[in-house]
Amino acid sequence: MFFSLFFSTKSQDGVHFNKEGGLTFPKPKFVPEYSNTNRQVLDEEWKNIRIKLNMSYVTGELRDPNACYEEGQILKFYNKNITCEKDMILSNTNLTSFTITLNNFKNFEEKFLKVLPSPNKDYDLELIIKIIRYPYIESFLRVNPDTYNEYQRTTKATMNFNHLGLPSQPSMWETESGEYMGNIMREFNKILDAIHGRYHPKNSTKPYKDNETYCSLIKYGRQFNFLIAPYSHLFAQKHYGVDVFEGDNSTCPSGIEIEYDGTRGTYNNYIRGRLFYTELSIQLYLRASGNYIERLTDATMAIIQDTENYLCNWSMAQPLVWGNPETQIGGKPIKDLALGPPQLVFPKQYFYYSDTTAITLDKDSPQYVGFDFKHGGYTISSNAPSSCTGYWEDYCKRILQPIKPFIYKLMVYL
Repeated sequence: MFFSLFFSTKSQDGVHFNKEGGLTFPKPKFVPEYSNTNRQVLDEEWKNIRIKLNMSYVTGELRDPNACYEEGQILKFYNKNITCEKDMILSNTNLTSFTITLNNFKNFEEKFLKVLPSPNKDYDLELIIKIIRYPYIESFLRVNPDTYNEYQRTTKATMNFNHLGLPSQPSMWETESGEYMGNIMREFNKILDAIHGRYHPKNSTKPYKDNETYCSLIKYGRQFNFLIAPYSHLFAQKHYGVDVFEGDNSTCPSGIEIEYDGTRGTYNNYIRGRLFYTELSIQLYLRASGNYIERLTDATMAIIQDTENYLCNWSMAQPLVWGNPETQIGGKPIKDLALGPPQLVFPKQYFYYSDTTAITLDKDSPQYVGFDFKHGGYTISSNAPSSCTGYWEDYCKRILQPIKPFIYKLMVYL
């Protein structure tokens, strides 16, 4: 039977696709949990986080207007309609691998994170799971916090998975199948309000001022943006061996370089990939498909703990390889690693030289082995003029911040 069911682009919870095909979310709502916000807590009061997976939209108990439930159902978007076919219907989809992966993720996070428990509930965070059809294949998952408490801790959130990207086999972290689960963990950090969250002191509901959390400076014509909250600053002191970063126009307390444009938007959710290529929390598009070897490091733990809503289990993380003073001869930090020109401070294999401009992937070739011998991936090379002007000017300043003269002809996007 053919069902001509037109659903509104906007669901009851306010989530909808815009005309470009991107998901738009409403602002999270404040829902109080505590009768007394003047807390002075002891370490033993922190407990492993309890996560509730709400699968009602997957089972069909509840329906999302952007998911296929009947053959012939039409999902209507601003500029594109999708007619649901038999293999698109959730009940006909093999959800076993996806469900196992979600539970692997849940079990990991419940061991990794501690929180002050939500009172009068048997869970601390509810995750609403949705599997929807995206009008364009642009993302495998979009997440959004729905509610938060007095301390800005997310208490309910929605995870919108792309039906076309569901895993064909269960994914488990730190295995060859770990890529999909790692991607979930990366997006989950947004739910924790890491990087773009309203950071606050441990026992206070009053956020830090922006200039106590973020700092920017210009060096070699390039803008650097740092998270300088307490744990991020401690990380930088240990990792780079300096208390202050000195730019051409100003200084900043040392911190973790992040993607940041001066707002609290979704863009500001990632550690800058330039120095942290194998880290879990960098932009997904920098990761080559099939490159499953990535690390949950003390950089991610620092940005999570800066929220002061979570304590991390440090035994479940791995140290960064490149840049970690403990991996260097003599145990000393690499001089000028945070701000220095890549041509001088980056290791061999951060740049790859090739006679082709094609996108290639060959993890078995020694030419594609990463600097820490833990990864291989795409090489995207482009010819750049030595003057680095015109089309290349912004790229050179933002990505490479090169010294002059510009000595490299072929560059790798990091």
